[in-house]
Amino acid sequence: MGAAEPKSGFHHGIRTRLGGWKARVRRDLGLSEPSEAQRTVLEAAAHTWLMLRQLDAELEQPGIMTAEVRRERQRVAWLLTQQLALLGRERGPLARRRIVSPP
Repeated sequence: MGAAEPKSGFHHGIRTRLGGWKARVRRDLGLSEPSEAQRTVLEAAAHTWLMLRQLDAELEQPGIMTAEVRRERQRVAWLLTQQLALLGRERGPLARRRIVSPP
């Protein structure tokens, strides 16, 4: 196998934006030590968030306001809300359960 090609400044910028977004979500949801499942969902949510930002940028361009792009944006926004709900602090299905032992 050959050596991997170096990432461009563009890719570095995307990784930086995704990393910053994930850090803010972790902080907001109190995920100081996320489980493997939470990290997986958070990674997927970060990529969904990036797709949503890209669709928003498309919609800002003149003449791009097509029904197809609007439907896709709505679908991606719904997906992001579902992913974030999975990560919910207290009630999300992936939330760590506190084990309380009797006194």
